[in-house]
Amino acid sequence: GPGSLFEPLPAERRFDLVLSFNALWLATDWRAYLASLCERSTRYLLLVVTNPASYGARLRRLWRQRGPTSGQAPLPYEHPASDPRNLLPALRQHGTIRASSHVD
Repeated sequence: GPGSLFEPLPAERRFDLVLSFNALWLATDWRAYLASLCERSTRYLLLVVTNPASYGARLRRLWRQRGPTSGQAPLPYEHPASDPRNLLPALRQHGTIRASSHVD
């Protein structure tokens, strides 16, 4: 809706560089949001997501195991868009990946 974090830009707006920092997991439809990012980029898309294999994500998983988990919202590293097995093929549909840094 109006004022939404993911409100689309006017169709004619294009940018040399589009940056998305840890936002895919917040979108209702992360694949549609990714497509809109790619459509707006004329040269580069810099996409940052939470690494599900990072030490911080591992520590957070251990911490969550200590307490009740019912009703807790999923965290960024638990989202399908944070998994390179989901994200990289989705990105390839939109063009060439020039660089990628992830842990399998």
